[in-house]
Amino acid sequence: MAKENTPNTPVDAPVAAAAPVAATPAVAEAFPLTLTEFCTRLSATDRRVELIGGFEHSERVAGRMSDLEVNFAKRFAAFANQPA
Repeated sequence: MAKENTPNTPVDAPVAAAAPVAATPAVAEAFPLTLTEFCTRLSATDRRVELIGGFEHSERVAGRMSDLEVNFAKRFAAFANQPA
């Protein structure tokens, strides 16, 4: 059975291909890091080694040895902004 031509779609209009779905960066980064790995990566961009060492100690005492990088970064920012 033939398809009827409607006034809204021309006969020789190209059919749009479905766009491929790309993986989002958040999905690729959603794996847990160890505390040591996070602090090692952080020390490549942040030169406050005493602050990073203090953060690592406080996380180790709290028992948080593995977590997502986003969570470690949030806690590091909060740790860095604590009053002395």
